[in-house]
Formats: sequence, C-alpha cells, structure tokens
Amino acid sequence: MRLPPPTRLPNKHYRSREYLTPSEVRSLLDAALERKARYSHRDYPCFVTLAVV
Repeated sequence: MRLPPPTRLPNKHYRSREYLTPSEVRSLLDAALERKARYSHRDYPCFVTLAVV
C-alpha cells in the first residue's frame, strides 16, 4: 500500500520574502564574473536574466 505524498505548506511558511534585494543581486553578479569555472561565461548572462524576471 502506498502512502500519499506529504502536503507542502505555502512558501510564506518557509521564507520571509520571494525576491532578492538589490545588494544580493549585485553580489550574485559579482561572484559570477569573478568565478573561474568552466562555464563562467554563461553564468553571468543567466544571472542577469534571472535578476530581471
């Protein structure tokens, strides 16, 4: 017999806000530029797109 999946509480229960502050966005973008990873050239545009949405 299978048990039903647990019910999920609303997001308000888990986090205090649903957005990033401007300083958090800035630190994310700075980290993407400074990173010397294999795909760092695509991380920055990805973060910019996420910050706009």
